[in-house]
Amino acid sequence: MDKLSFSFKEQGFDELERKLERLLRLGASNKSVEELYRQAARPMARRMKTSSGPRRTGRLAASIGIRKAKKNRSEGAKFVVGPRGGKKGAPHAHLVNLGTKAGMRKAKDNAFSIPRGGGEIIRSQTINHGGFRGRFFVQNSFKQTKDKVVNGFFTRLDSLIQSKFGI
Repeated sequence: MDKLSFSFKEQGFDELERKLERLLRLGASNKSVEELYRQAARPMARRMKTSSGPRRTGRLAASIGIRKAKKNRSEGAKFVVGPRGGKKGAPHAHLVNLGTKAGMRKAKDNAFSIPRGGGEIIRSQTINHGGFRGRFFVQNSFKQTKDKVVNGFFTRLDSLIQSKFGI
C-alpha cells in the first residue's frame, strides 16, 4: 500500500514557507502556528470519525484525533490525523481500515469462544474466519478533505498574519 501524505507543494509551498518564516521572525509563537495546523486538520478528523463505520463501542471513532507527529519529522510531518493505538486507543483500527483475509485461525489453549443456543458456549482451538472487507476510511477521508485542509490552512494563516501584524 502506498504511503499517504500530502504537502503544500501543489499549491505554492514556497509562498507558504515565506509567510511562515516571516510570521515567526515578526514574533508569532510556534504554538500559534501549531494551532493553525490543528484547526486546518479538523475536517479530515471529522470525516474519519464519520466514515470509520458503525459504532458498537465507539472506541475507534473516539480514538481518531489530531496529534503532534513523533516520527517522520525529518520529512516535514508536523501533525498526524488518525486513530491512536495502545490501551486507550483502538488497536483494531488497522483491521477495520484495511480488512482481514479469510481463512483458518488457530489459537492457543482453546481461546475461541463460540456462542451456542441456550446460553451454551463452545471453546475451540481453531475457527474458520470469513474475513472482513476493509473500509479504507483513512485513505478515503484523506482524498476527500485534503484540498479543504490545505485551503483552510492558507486562509487561517493569512488571517493570523493580518490580525497580528497588519501585513
